Order: sequence, then C-alpha cells, then structure tokens
Amino acid sequence: MNKDSRIGCGMCRDYGNSGYRLDQSLDEDNPGGRVILCECVQKLARPEELDHRRVPAPSYEELLAGGERTDPADPTAFERVQTTVNRLNGIFGRANMPYKGHLIDGFNALDADSKPINGVIRARQQVKQVFQRIIAGEPIGAYINGPTGGGKTFLACALLTQLILWTRRSGRYVKVTTGFLEKLRYSYSEDANAPTTWEVIGRLANVPYLVLDDLGVERRTDWVDEWIYNLIDARYEKRNVTIVTSNYEPEHFQSMSEGRVTSRLKHMCMIVRSPEQDIREYYDLHGNPRRFG
Repeated sequence: MNKDSRIGCGMCRDYGNSGYRLDQSLDEDNPGGRVILCECVQKLARPEELDHRRVPAPSYEELLAGGERTDPADPTAFERVQTTVNRLNGIFGRANMPYKGHLIDGFNALDADSKPINGVIRARQQVKQVFQRIIAGEPIGAYINGPTGGGKTFLACALLTQLILWTRRSGRYVKVTTGFLEKLRYSYSEDANAPTTWEVIGRLANVPYLVLDDLGVERRTDWVDEWIYNLIDARYEKRNVTIVTSNYEPEHFQSMSEGRVTSRLKHMCMIVRSPEQDIREYYDLHGNPRRFG
C-alpha cells in the first residue's frame, strides 16, 4: 500500500504499513475508535510539534475537524498521511456502525474458563478469508447467518472497519428495516426535503462497501420484496461489496422475486456461519469483551 520507505513499522503493519493505525483504547475521549498517525510518521514532523516521549492522541472531534499542519519537516509525507487520517475519520463518522473501533481479530469471545466459545474461531477465520479475497481484488461479499446473539453484526462491522482502513474507500452500515425500508417509505412523503426513492437506492447501491443488517426480520410484502431485490441487484450489477447478516440461510428468500434474491446472494457472497451460542453475555454494549472473575 505504502511506497515511502520511511513510513511503515510494526505498529501500522496490519494497515499496510500506511503510517496510520486504529486507536482501540475506547474511552470517553475516544468513544468510537479513531484513526491516528503512527509513530513512524509522527517522527517526520517538526521536533517542537511532537513530544517524543509519548505522543498524545488527538481527540475524536479534532480528528474529524481536521486542520492544517504548518511547516513540518517533511510536508509531503507527514501532511499526506495526516490528510488520509482526517479523511478516514470522516468516513467512519458517516458509516453509522453500532460497533466501532473493532477489527476482525477482536471477535474472540471467551467463556469463564478463558476458552473460545464454540464456533468463534471458525467464524473469525471465514470473515478474514473474505477480507483477504476482497483485498486481492475479488468483488466478494459476506453472508453472515446464524441464530440471534451469535455476533453477526459485530463481525460485519469489524469486516467493514478493516476494509475501510486498508482500502481507504467509503462504507455504510444500515439496518434493513430502519436504515433502508423506513427511508424508502419517507421518500413517498409530502416533505419537500425527502429524497426520491431512487436517490435512497442510489446512495446505498453506489457505496463501495455496504452492511445490510438483519435481512429477513422485515414484514414481507410485494413492495418490500421488490425494493430489497432492487438494492441487491443494483449492487450485484455494480460489483460492489455487500455484507449481509441474517438469522436465515439464503434459501429462506427463495420465494422473493422468483428466487433471484437467493441466487444473487449466493453468487456475490461467501457464506459465514456465526456461533450457535448467544455470546452477548460475553461482550458489553460497545462490543468489548467482558472480564470474568
């Protein structure tokens, strides 16, 4: 990813030696995870700008706001990475993910005896395989299915986070019911500010990475079936990466649009099975592992 030999170290290796990394120390100052400059880039700034003993991470608001660096020692490398960091934080701010600041390896639910919950390792490896195939240039998505509480949404958000960090492309998270169908219904309203139906579809069809969460919980009607098909078909034709979560196997949607939804989902996505056990008791509301004992 990075062609500058001065940029890249062990801290940002998992981000393509890009000169930035994800700050996962979630707290009040960093509620959603943020992208920060790696130490290998910080040293390219003017000495008086950075404390080499310990460089404090800027606040989430500061990163979203951006701001210009003045007269750095290496304006080309330093400012280029700083601009990328600001852009990535903007992308994450608009992605609307419920689980923020987590990578795929963070899906590691352990029981009270510190042993992985059955199915966790398998699901994590499958999602990592999807990520690697996408990075290699394959327009493949993920269809993550399993029972309620199996970590489907966490896995989808972790995959989306990792893709954004690695490729620097935009992504969005939407729930099928509230984030998609509700907006479609609003497009029929008399509100002058309401988007048109095709504007709603277009925004979601064109984003490079899209998480469609909870497919199948919606109340089925011909209207619902038609618009779900329209969105999936549009992304299929554009070869954009779609990450779907559902309690159901793809065959559950065989009756939707004469089997075309099932056919496209199976062709555009790798099937990932989440753990059978409800693992929510092992994570807090932000997706951080709970500590036992």
